[in-house]
Amino acid sequence: MNKKTVFTIVFAAVVAIAIAVTAVVLINKEKKEQQSTTVPAAAYTFIDEEYRAAATQLDVKLYGTHIDGLFYSLSPVQYYYAQGGKLAQLKAQGTLSVSPVVANTQMDFDIDYIELEGKTFGVGLWHSDGGVYNDVFALLLDMPTAFNSAQEYLLLLDPAQKDLGADKRLYSELLAVSGDGERVNYLFNQGNRMTEPSGKLRTDWDCATAAMLTAQEGSALTFSGKKYNHSDEAQLYDLQCTEGGNTSVVAQGVCGAYAAQKEEAFFYVEQSDADWALYSGNAQESKKLASYQGSIASDCTVAGNYALKHSDGALIHLQSGKETPLPTAFKKLYAGVALGKRAVYIGKEENKEGKDYKVQKIVISNTEKTQSKVWYANDIMDEDSPLLLCAQGIVTQKGEKSIFISYKSLESLAADVVK
Repeated sequence: MNKKTVFTIVFAAVVAIAIAVTAVVLINKEKKEQQSTTVPAAAYTFIDEEYRAAATQLDVKLYGTHIDGLFYSLSPVQYYYAQGGKLAQLKAQGTLSVSPVVANTQMDFDIDYIELEGKTFGVGLWHSDGGVYNDVFALLLDMPTAFNSAQEYLLLLDPAQKDLGADKRLYSELLAVSGDGERVNYLFNQGNRMTEPSGKLRTDWDCATAAMLTAQEGSALTFSGKKYNHSDEAQLYDLQCTEGGNTSVVAQGVCGAYAAQKEEAFFYVEQSDADWALYSGNAQESKKLASYQGSIASDCTVAGNYALKHSDGALIHLQSGKETPLPTAFKKLYAGVALGKRAVYIGKEENKEGKDYKVQKIVISNTEKTQSKVWYANDIMDEDSPLLLCAQGIVTQKGEKSIFISYKSLESLAADVVK
């Protein structure tokens, strides 16, 4: 074989290889171009239908209480209790008619109440078209032993016209009521109680949340602002503790955003112009646990023993100062609440598919671990839906309807894990 023949064969082989390589390149290019014009794989595993099938939808708006698992609706008043992963309606077991008089205004309540695990709970509304007082919310509870009262019931009144649950109200009228509702008197002396510009009695005179009055057997906490100038934005209080009918001041100049007691320790908040601080102590001494910039009233949402920071979604435990960071990013965080070791967040997610629908998600994490589960769905709750927690599950809202889903039901649905 001469040199010319060898050269011809080699040249032919090189050309063949070049053609093959060019063909492969063109085929891959065509595939890439085709792929670039197709819709990308789904960015989420949606649980819309599964969620709705697993959840309980009620044709009423539910409100929270200081009793775990107990919720209620208004107009009409109905009670619901979560147990065994289910939310069931409870029938009222009695009605108490009571007519307290506040600043010469008689308020007539017919409060349907329930008995749950040996505890009385009832809510009621009173409305008047005229006068200083128009809409007043009432909460009926058993009389705490701390007050050493002969009356059977504690009646708490809140004249603030706000759409709040019974657990988030700061009650300004603390009344003792007999079992038949005929005898009504204030728990604390009302001497020299002044009025606000609206004509109502000062709502900071003696006040408390339901949890402050009932959280610990044998003692009850209250705020008293009578020694301070009245302020709608920065009211100061003395924190009082009542035991055996005797009341003493345990901290001075505190903020009314939060107060609690755990055994012998008291927890409370102090607010300055620039920041707010958490304190723990007893009647003799106290220590600062942590401080944060801004105002707890405007920069946080307080629920139970936690405060959610609006700036970054972190949850602050109000009895330790420990912060739990938001476990995953949200396009918009609706709400975040913690109960025990479980933290729950709801909100809007970035729509990574570019389609015309809302992507919402539920995130549940352990406040002591760094792992969370995420469930995605399409528009299953309101924009800025409220979030209520109990040991059994969560309550969100869609329109004027509330939706309950148990943790067990959520765990049965497809979820992503974020570490």
